[in-house]
Amino acid sequence: MGLANAESDKLTDFSSCDFHGRNFQNQAFSGALLNKTNFEGSDMKNTQLTKSNAAGAIFRGVDFTGSVLDRVNFKGADMRDAIFANAVLAGSNFDAADITGADFSDSMIDTQQFRALCKIAEGVNPVTGVSTRESIGCPDK
Repeated sequence: MGLANAESDKLTDFSSCDFHGRNFQNQAFSGALLNKTNFEGSDMKNTQLTKSNAAGAIFRGVDFTGSVLDRVNFKGADMRDAIFANAVLAGSNFDAADITGADFSDSMIDTQQFRALCKIAEGVNPVTGVSTRESIGCPDK
């Protein structure tokens, strides 16, 4: 991986690790391999995951408020009930991800993501009470 806007030139492999329920506030996972890693219920506020591969990872109920999650591969990830308030998500891949109940309030997403996320957005976040569609800014169905 290139270094452009990444924190490190070293790849760290956390694939299939179990990190559920942990505090990762203000931590950096830039360029990390996070495939099928379990972060369920973790606190990841202000975390940096730039250019990481998190295909099939579990982020259910994770709080990513204020995090930088740009150019991350979230393909097939479980992101149910996650909070992405004020997060940067530009250039990330959410193909086949489950975003049911996720809150994207005031997050930075690009046009391509907006269209793709609006096609699958449903549910209400149990913590914030915000509808997923509303938080993304999707038009009414």
